[in-house]
Amino acid sequence: MKYIVFSIVMVAIMVAGVGGSTSTAHAMNKAELIEAMASKAGLSKADSKKALEGFLDAGTDALKKGDRLSLIGFGSFSVSKRAERGGSVNEVEFFPEVRSKGAEKRHAGETVTGEEIVKILSDRCAKESKEREGEARCPAYEKMLDALISVTSDELVRGEFVEWGTEEWGDFGTLQSAMATSISKRSARTGRNPQTGKEIKIAAKNTVKFKAGAELSKAVN
Repeated sequence: MKYIVFSIVMVAIMVAGVGGSTSTAHAMNKAELIEAMASKAGLSKADSKKALEGFLDAGTDALKKGDRLSLIGFGSFSVSKRAERGGSVNEVEFFPEVRSKGAEKRHAGETVTGEEIVKILSDRCAKESKEREGEARCPAYEKMLDALISVTSDELVRGEFVEWGTEEWGDFGTLQSAMATSISKRSARTGRNPQTGKEIKIAAKNTVKFKAGAELSKAVN
């Protein structure tokens, strides 16, 4: 049910006409993200931060290897090459859930889901705690992931920017909706039906943009 809710939220972002204005857009910074996630998941801020850092670190490693990071009900991240003078660079692209099928066809690498990363992190933490012969003190990674997606989706629908990262870990990147900036507003245009070739009108719609942080960009290049 939670994934269905997230999908509905992401579809709402893509629909033209959702309220919001450039002048009132606010960037949810790292500290605010941690606090909002902790409140949403019922975790301490320390556990929320630790879980988020582990998740973003593992997600960065997956992208660095050329894998596609898929967050079910939210969207996916993948690495593509962009031509530049004198060569090319790798950049991280984000595809909202409503477009992820197209992204999957374009991507040749393995797909790693957020749930798989959560299980790996949870198992690793439990093993390390057992080896230290102490009680398992591991953050609730699954609750963290649900809270990350939920908080981010809520902010995007309101037309805000959301920074993924922490002060200690660094910047994974920033997500923004078309309500926050006109740059990511896809204008109405004329297209063609791929099956019939008939000319059709494509309505304007809001999109979600992702700008990779410096640390993530460095990791994939």
